Amino acid sequence: MAKGRKLVFPWCTSPGEKDADTVVFGVASERGSRAPRRGSSGGPAAARAASVKFDAVKRGNGLSVMYSRLGLGALNCYDAGNISKARTAGFARRQVLDKRVVGCIGGDHSITYDILKGIDSCVDSWSFVYIDAHPDSIGSAGRYYGSVVHDVLALENVEPSSSLIIGARAIEREEKAVVEEAGIKFVGMDRIIEEGIVAVSKYARSIITDNVYVSIDLDSVDPAFAPGVGTPVPGGLAAREILYIASTIGKSVNLGFDVMELNPRYDSGGITAHLASLIMMNMAGAARKRRQPGP
Repeated sequence: MAKGRKLVFPWCTSPGEKDADTVVFGVASERGSRAPRRGSSGGPAAARAASVKFDAVKRGNGLSVMYSRLGLGALNCYDAGNISKARTAGFARRQVLDKRVVGCIGGDHSITYDILKGIDSCVDSWSFVYIDAHPDSIGSAGRYYGSVVHDVLALENVEPSSSLIIGARAIEREEKAVVEEAGIKFVGMDRIIEEGIVAVSKYARSIITDNVYVSIDLDSVDPAFAPGVGTPVPGGLAAREILYIASTIGKSVNLGFDVMELNPRYDSGGITAHLASLIMMNMAGAARKRRQPGP
């Protein structure tokens, strides 16, 4: 961590934004949330603090980072700190135009729409993978964290038929109708249990387009592994499964990714915050710059 800088992910070692392959940032906002469990605005700080605590150790006068397998020797990331929700679309647009992958730690899930609005303005065709306990496709209740997929479908250049929702298990009738009408592929927990996470990850990579964004709500993970979320739903992914998704589906990512809905008020010993950081690290290690060809 550079001297004098604010708290950053220790695995973000690039000296500056222009030198990085991936630029990560936080949005400490929960303005789009209606969760009774408030506190997701503390997510970015909690994830960075957990990473400093658990992923880095002092070696001499510096820090040694314990990377994931994918990140070891491959990460070239810059942590830009937190920005306001109002600046998010423009920030994401600039990174993509400059051929950098963008990664966000939230904050409530409505922030994803702002990121994708910026990306949509400069990418002709793209698809998304949405990993969440909920489909977030409500259109009758206004723009908020439960309408993200509905709102994204209104963007000009998104390709619903090559997009997926993974892990949803708390689904309203309206959400089901929106997803089916749009033609978004749906992979529920039953399929994950029956086929296994390896098969599901391969299926996802076979569906998505060349331009891909992945959005992960931490409530997709079973609350036994991730209690620090706003709307926990039992029966979700194991920690190792979400990390496997990040490191495999992440290989197709060349636009950006996010990890949303970390709520430190309800966390236990920082385990959810640490998981959020590891997901970010794995995604950054797997993702590729748009200027780089190949897998």
